[in-house]
Amino acid sequence: TIQELDISAKDAWIKLLEVGVGLGENFKHFPSNCDVTILDKTDAFMPFLKQSLRDMGREDIKIVRFVQSKGEHMSDVESNSLDVVLHTFVMCSVDYYAQVG
Repeated sequence: TIQELDISAKDAWIKLLEVGVGLGENFKHFPSNCDVTILDKTDAFMPFLKQSLRDMGREDIKIVRFVQSKGEHMSDVESNSLDVVLHTFVMCSVDYYAQVG
């Protein structure tokens, strides 16, 4: 699971990509110290997402990048640049589900 990631350095940060983040429902399950890249087809949710982080008291989660794109078109995300890819709520962020995976 994501909580079981082995972080060797005490102050290491996990580089995580979440595809289709919604309002940040998964943030409560993230381990400490996450640099989060979000890939979603719209940025309309961003004010609510940032408020969710504040409401959860998750100062240890930082949104470092937002990529506006559909899930099946991730060319703006460099391969092997992240530690974890999460796509729990992905169905709203793609048109062709078979291309994501």
